[in-house]
Amino acid sequence: MNPDIDIPIHPSIPINVTLEMNLRKNSIAIPKKLTPPLAYFVGLLRDGNLSRAKRSYKVRIYQKDQAFLENVVNRISQDLFNKKVKIMKSGEDFVWQVDSKPLFLFFTKVFEYPPNKTQKWWGTPRLILEAPPEIQKWYIAGFVDAEGSICLEDGKPVIYVYHSWNNQTECPPLSDLKLMLNKLGINSNGPYLYKHSNNAFRLRIRNKNALTFLQTIPLVRKTYLSPIKRA
Repeated sequence: MNPDIDIPIHPSIPINVTLEMNLRKNSIAIPKKLTPPLAYFVGLLRDGNLSRAKRSYKVRIYQKDQAFLENVVNRISQDLFNKKVKIMKSGEDFVWQVDSKPLFLFFTKVFEYPPNKTQKWWGTPRLILEAPPEIQKWYIAGFVDAEGSICLEDGKPVIYVYHSWNNQTECPPLSDLKLMLNKLGINSNGPYLYKHSNNAFRLRIRNKNALTFLQTIPLVRKTYLSPIKRA
C-alpha cells in the first residue's frame, strides 16, 4: 500500500514556473505528494526558519553537524526540490539555505509555517496530523534528528525531544508528537518544562519504549548514543 498523500497546492504558489525544472538548471521543483522524504524534511524544519525581506524568500535548516547538512539534507533537497546548496557557517551552527519564493510559499501555505516568526509559533501542520502512521514516523524522525538527543543512562538508551513554545503552559508540537508515537505503540513522558527562563519543553522516551522507538523510527543522523547527552 502506497502511503503517499496528494498535496493540495495553494493557488498563490507559482507552480507553472517550477514545472520547467528539467529545462532550467536552477529552477525549483514543488512536490505534489507528501512522501516519506518530504515528511522527514518537514520534521527537520523544526530546527529551521522561513524569513521574507523585500524580494528575499529564505528557507533555512540549522545544524551543528556540517556533514549531515552536506550529505543528507542536500541529497534530500536535490531529490525533492531539484536544489543542492553550499552549506554556510552561521554563528556556532551550520545552515542549509535556499532563497526561493516558490519553496517559501510551499512551506508557508501547505505546511502552515508562520513566516518571520520563530519555532515557538509553528504548530504541527494539518497535513502531517492527518497523515497515516507510515508517513508520520518519517516526520518524527526528522523532528528528532533536528531537535532530539539520545543518551545512555545506566547503559540504556533514553531519547529526549526538545521544543520551545510561546508560553509556559503547553507545547503543541511535542503534544502532537506524543500522540503520533502512541499510535506506533511508543509511550513517552511529558512534554514538560525543563528551563523556565525560555519556555523550553521536552519529551522523554525510556526503557522498552526507547528500544521500540529505535526499532520503529527511521532516524538518519548517526551522531547518537553517547553517554553525554547532546544539548
